[in-house]
Order: sequence, then structure tokens, then C-alpha cells
Amino acid sequence: LAPPEVARFRVGLRWAEPHLDPITPEWRFAVAATNRVVDEFSWQRYRHGDRSLFYEVAPRDLAQQRERLHAAIDEAVRRRATVLVLPELCATHALADELTASDRLAHLPLVALGSFHETTAPATPGRNRCRVLARGVELTTHDKFSDFHLEDEGDTPDDPAVRRHEHLIADDAVAGFDLLIGASNAVVVLICKDALDTRVAALVQELAPTVVLVPAMSPKTRPFETLAERLADVPQAFTVVAVVTEEHAAIFGRPGSKRPDAPPVTKRTCAEPKVFVFDLGGQETD
Repeated sequence: LAPPEVARFRVGLRWAEPHLDPITPEWRFAVAATNRVVDEFSWQRYRHGDRSLFYEVAPRDLAQQRERLHAAIDEAVRRRATVLVLPELCATHALADELTASDRLAHLPLVALGSFHETTAPATPGRNRCRVLARGVELTTHDKFSDFHLEDEGDTPDDPAVRRHEHLIADDAVAGFDLLIGASNAVVVLICKDALDTRVAALVQELAPTVVLVPAMSPKTRPFETLAERLADVPQAFTVVAVVTEEHAAIFGRPGSKRPDAPPVTKRTCAEPKVFVFDLGGQETD
């Protein structure tokens, strides 16, 4: 299925029965907006040769972030969510371990647990990893394969602006993603920039998943809206995006008409941490 320009990607076909439930009218899709601005995070800056890099992105206030993550998961359970997506890099390796080992996720049929920068030696490449769980059982992990870059102005006005790349392990032998397959369902998880490459989006469309989950951290959300619109049309998939951004923190795409009174993509912003829950029709629900 892969065109030559993305043929290097590994696509794993992973049988996930009996963990993947079939989609029914009772499904509810939850997006946790845990953070609104990137300033709530810290990261390490350094250079390797002529490359400017960053890694070890983590919430500045770990105690507060633990409370937010617990509150978001508990709220999704209370509101009977079927799917929960948390934002990119909303956790640390230790926080993700803690949540995975707890029983908080046992009542959620499908969770994309945000992501974290894997713990490594200082100033060395690592992985931006999302754990995917069904009722607390880990189905797979997705490692981001597209490094993000930013124009970093530094900490003071005197710091020169540099283009700084996320320092991810470059391993073409394992770069790619899994298609989780059930008898009546198929799920893909991508992290932020993974989903923004139109060639990758086209490959995902050819695989025809029913649900696409995207933890993200991005100043712009329009590309995710475009992806959700494409997948709502062909192959008619549900798209759930959780974003750390000052724009839309929650994006939900669903198969449906393109009438102005029934758009296929719903977008929400918020000023404080919040959990948005959508039904199959794209309406918010309690």
C-alpha cells in the first residue's frame, strides 16, 4: 500500500481482539485538555556539532500535573467515555509508569495516554512514546517518527533565534506505526507531526482505520482539522486529537455530512484544564 516516498515505514498489523470493542451508538470520545500553553513545560537545550536540539520536555510542576492527569482520567470514567486521548508530552516516563500501574485506566475501553520523552542519558537522543491501553491492558506503544522543529528564541532577549530539532532516535528499521485490528474495529495512533505529513495521512487513509487517535503539542491546529476532515470523508474514520495549544485544544472528526448545520469536525477551546466528551454525532455530552 505504501507509495515509494513512505515505503520505509513499518506498518504493524496487530490483532487486538478481544480488547477492541466494536463501535456502537453508545460510544463517547473524550479529549483531555490538561495544559493550555507550552510555557507550562520545561525542556533541555543543547548542541551536537552544528545541530541545535531539544529533549526532556516535561511539565514544570509535576505535582500539579499529576493532579490534572488523575482528574482528567477520573472525569472521563465518570462520564462513561469509551475513548480518551491526552496531549503529547503531558506526562513524564515516571508519571506514565505510575498511571499504567494503577487501576485508574481499568474502566476506559481505549486510551492514548498522551506521551512522554523516554528517560535517557543527558544530551542523548530518545523516544517520544505514547502508550495505548484497553481497560488498563497495554496494547502497543507508538514512538513518534517525525522530529518537530521550532524557532527557539532562547531564555533572554539577547539569545539568538535558532532552529532547534527534537532529538529523537533515528532508526528507519523501526519507524512507523501499528494498525490495531479487531473484528469490527481498527485503530491507529500517531503523535503530532507524524499525522501532519500528507504522505503518511494518505497511507493511513489506504489502511482504512475506523478510529485515529492523535496526542499533539502544536501552535497551529488547522492541519489536524484538515486531517479529521479527510478521514471523515474517506475512509470514514473517527479522529480524536488532544492538543497543547492556545488554539483548539480538542478536535473531533466523525463520518457525516458536510452540511453547514452538521459539520464533520468539532473544535473546542478552553481557558482552564477540561475534559471534552463527544457522542457519535459530534455533540458534547455530559
